[in-house]
Amino acid sequence: TALLLLNRREPLSVILLCLLLLAYFLFFLFFSLSLSRRAFRAWNEECDPEPLLDFSLNDLKRYSSPQAQITSHCNAGAALHGLGRFQEALEHLDPTLLTKVPGGKEYTILLWLNRSAVFYDLAQPEAMAHCLSMAEQALATSSLKPAQRALCAAVLEQNRLACRLLTEGPGPEIEAGYQRLLSAAETTQERVSRHFALAQCALAREDTATAREHLDYVIAHGNKLFARAKALELLSSLSL
Repeated sequence: TALLLLNRREPLSVILLCLLLLAYFLFFLFFSLSLSRRAFRAWNEECDPEPLLDFSLNDLKRYSSPQAQITSHCNAGAALHGLGRFQEALEHLDPTLLTKVPGGKEYTILLWLNRSAVFYDLAQPEAMAHCLSMAEQALATSSLKPAQRALCAAVLEQNRLACRLLTEGPGPEIEAGYQRLLSAAETTQERVSRHFALAQCALAREDTATAREHLDYVIAHGNKLFARAKALELLSSLSL
């Protein structure tokens, strides 16, 4: 009788255990998604890369799949770049990581685009151009969905314009390009980046008043971005 009673209770205990495990999984998933949303909101709207960096580094320890690893590396690289920690960013954006996800064109595009942005701030146009070429090749042979393809193409075009700013210097065509990008900007982080580029263009044509307006925006909204420190330095030089 005791054995029969135990057998009758066992399925119930198994069900309860499964329910508890499911509840834990759902809680963990919700908590992780909540942290992810918070980290990207801080990056995009508050210009604070630190939550994204912390989240990405934790994910590198938590998940071992190649796809999760390279996504976290790319996000960590972007955050470190935003903080002005360029060499650390390049370590996370190492192209050898791509060998772990053969055929993963979306990861290839993401890594090369993020890597190109770092070389822009390091003022290395040849390295930047190489990264853009690799991203373009991956995009041309990818099977991304239309929305993803459009987003990657837009970032590629923006980074090409930045590369031209390095190689050609500020000019009317480049300034007009950044004006268009500013009008299309959807996040504070994007606006900060484009205002700084427009400040450089304004200074090139000796329009210090307009340059100050753009730099004031970067300083007011740049928060922890490296661009804010650059804007402060540039504005200080204008006051001398």
